[in-house]
Amino acid sequence: MSVTTVPHWLQGASDVFAGAAAEALPPVRAQAGVELVNLATAFACRAAWDDLAERALEPNIFLESGFLLPAALHIAVSRRPKFLLVWESEGRSAARRLIGLCPIQLPSLARAGAATVWLSKQSCMGAPLLDKARAKEALTAMLDYFARGAGKAAGLAFPKVPQAGKTAALIRETAKASGRRLELSGGFSRAALSSGPAAAQAMAGHQSARDRKELRRKRRRLEDGGEVSFVSVTSPAAVRAAVEEFLTLEANGWKGERHTAFLSSPGQSAFLRSLTRDLARQGKCRIDTLTRAGKPAAMGIVLTSGGQATFWKTAYDESLASLSPGVQLCREISARQLADGETAQTDSCAIADHPMIDAIWPERIAIADMLLASAPGARAGFAIAHARAGVAGRLRNVARTAYYRLRGRKIS
Repeated sequence: MSVTTVPHWLQGASDVFAGAAAEALPPVRAQAGVELVNLATAFACRAAWDDLAERALEPNIFLESGFLLPAALHIAVSRRPKFLLVWESEGRSAARRLIGLCPIQLPSLARAGAATVWLSKQSCMGAPLLDKARAKEALTAMLDYFARGAGKAAGLAFPKVPQAGKTAALIRETAKASGRRLELSGGFSRAALSSGPAAAQAMAGHQSARDRKELRRKRRRLEDGGEVSFVSVTSPAAVRAAVEEFLTLEANGWKGERHTAFLSSPGQSAFLRSLTRDLARQGKCRIDTLTRAGKPAAMGIVLTSGGQATFWKTAYDESLASLSPGVQLCREISARQLADGETAQTDSCAIADHPMIDAIWPERIAIADMLLASAPGARAGFAIAHARAGVAGRLRNVARTAYYRLRGRKIS
């Protein structure tokens, strides 16, 4: 497969993809079935990519095509990741299946170190997509690719990996079995909510009687201004309309003032519109709204994949801040998630010790960056990469935690 050729049906589709097609990549392979491609070629492999997502060892909506393609498309060309693809090694037919995929940021030639699974600023999990039946083979192929000199990477870094998940377990198992060095950094825990009666009971006991009483009082005051309703939409048309309301609601708040709202950047607003529409067509996006007198008081975007959900984004009417509309919305979403028999767990995507979500959801997900050497034995480049990852992870966590604690808002 050429790594620079855009299929005929894609040519002329957009100036952005034309630019992506022009990116120069060496047609290098470390072994049969492993290749590093650009955005346009990854787009051309979307059917195989989507098929892999349905077979993934661990669901990760942030690395699925519906999220990752818009994320990579709407950033500067110079910052776009490459895509590491692992195909079945048997045969050369077009019917070969994809068994591994992750976006990759290569280390610069001047800074030897690790290749990193690339995440956009809007992503909360870096576990690669691996075929659950051939996950070990796919992961080993990725490591071997870099061990043989591709990209001059001494290791492969996986940011924000749930430590109780199957991917983290596979990484640890691979390190132990192969003698590859493994280092963790940037560890923290964030709130989560499982479904079912046991989780409902745990949540009920997590908040004090005083806090529950105060929230009921605020709900009554909220209702004094008009009928309060909770509405969920999932159809592509309804999601499209709801996203426009979300964009306006967010821009009218503190993020708009600080120019960090989606509408503050044409690229970011296009990214949000694109991914929500695409994922809605796949049945993987829901927009929840708490309305007051027919107008949004608070809104949330929930993404789902493979029995896992993510409470990804939220915004609220700040003129109603004294009545805690965001908390009211969170409780409505919680009730829905607790009763959802198809969702095993909902990830909050929040920072550690978040003042709002931690007070409502009792469970915690341990998260850490995992750096795995590409080959057995310690290498100088790996030590350098580990040192950099540790410093970067600590600085990132400190900065984000301080920022959102200052704001007192849910991370988004």
